[in-house]
Amino acid sequence: MRSGAYDFIPKPFSPEVLVEVVKRALEKRRLTLEVASLRRALAARDDLSGKLVGISPQIERVRKLITEVADSPVDVLIRGETGTGKEVVARALHDFSRRRSAAFVALNCGGVPDTLLDSELFGHEAGAFTGAQKKRIGKIEYAHQGTLFLDELETMPTGMQIKLLRVLQERVVERLGANHGQPVDVRVVAATKDDLLQRAKEGSFRADLYYRLNVITLDLPPLRERREDIPLLLEHFLLLAASRFQRPQPQVSTQQLHRLMAHPWPGNVRELRNVAECLVLGVPQAVLGESTTATGPSLAETVDGFERSLIAEELKRQGGNIARTAKALRVAKTTLADKVRKYSLGSADGAA
Repeated sequence: MRSGAYDFIPKPFSPEVLVEVVKRALEKRRLTLEVASLRRALAARDDLSGKLVGISPQIERVRKLITEVADSPVDVLIRGETGTGKEVVARALHDFSRRRSAAFVALNCGGVPDTLLDSELFGHEAGAFTGAQKKRIGKIEYAHQGTLFLDELETMPTGMQIKLLRVLQERVVERLGANHGQPVDVRVVAATKDDLLQRAKEGSFRADLYYRLNVITLDLPPLRERREDIPLLLEHFLLLAASRFQRPQPQVSTQQLHRLMAHPWPGNVRELRNVAECLVLGVPQAVLGESTTATGPSLAETVDGFERSLIAEELKRQGGNIARTAKALRVAKTTLADKVRKYSLGSADGAA
């Protein structure tokens, strides 16, 4: 068993038991080979067309523009609806530039309280305010020689917009409480789902910041305007989900594909990815005309059930040894112990 045997059968055994064990072993082997094949297919998709999947003219234009500007130092503004892949484009701009070996730092401006955004972006010195016990490097400084991605830029308060404009103009960042600036070499990629020019006219966004960022603008089309990309995107996300959940890639019927092609996709590519994950996990989807009433398990319950079965099977194979099981599943021993308790799989204080 320690050498990697799948299971053992105590004697005497019946032919039925032998057949069942062999069937399970063959199924596990088939799944292992299929997952390995999926991972090889994903690894092969390391070029720009593998990151921005599609054959539509709209996505071809986006790829072409990324190729042209990725290695330039100019800041970029990305516009697009929620779920169109703005962060994917920002990462592509970073990965295909000479900055790829430095940090890609992402910050959702709408996800940070206004009171913390200053420290989060610019950092602070020790004692700059109550509770600031030690110096903190901000996101801008941390992205030195790399890329800073600012998502939902339209939510940034006016005061922060002024400070950001100064950084863009002078390439110097001043931590809160500091008496001098720190030079930074950073490329800023900002993303918005709103019309910033219209916001500037209304007075809710600074026009000078808009024009400073609007040197290069990438407009991402919504999925409903590039429906010819849906089959390719679906296949890509099914590969990702099958590899992630270690499940076989499901076959999509013609009827299901027709429904997907006709769907309005208000959540864009992100919504399609969620559908692909549910297909892999066997969770019913309303977009496919399937009943989603609470008669079956939810997505979270399905994922938990799958995780529990994997842990239980590996624990059995490792004779209940937590340390060896954690190593086989490539998770931290403490994490596995917590999950063993969560799923009531026996004592989490098993042999180390």
